[in-house]
Amino acid sequence: MIWDLYQQWKIEHIDRESRRASENSRRADSTASSYASRTEQMALAMEAVWSLLKEKHNLTDLDLIQKMHEIDLQDGVKDGKTNGVAISCLGCGQKINTRMKKCIYCDTENSRYSPFVG
Repeated sequence: MIWDLYQQWKIEHIDRESRRASENSRRADSTASSYASRTEQMALAMEAVWSLLKEKHNLTDLDLIQKMHEIDLQDGVKDGKTNGVAISCLGCGQKINTRMKKCIYCDTENSRYSPFVG
């Protein structure tokens, strides 16, 4: 009888865990779908901006690719993304990252701050 109660408790516990995992999976799917939708919207906006720049300034796709390559290498690593770079703060000389708007040591504005760095 005790064994039956234990088994029933285990089954109920696994059932609760299964429902929780299922709900977490649904939430993750919803979040991923939302991110995919936003990424598609951003890609559309980027394509529109690039189209306008090409028309207004006689730029080519090669110009864009070369600039992307140049920016990619600013952190010394060709990895297809932007990363912060350690620089010296102009206020106190401490090392800070270009991802930071202000120095965490002296609150001086970071002259090389970039909102595009991930």
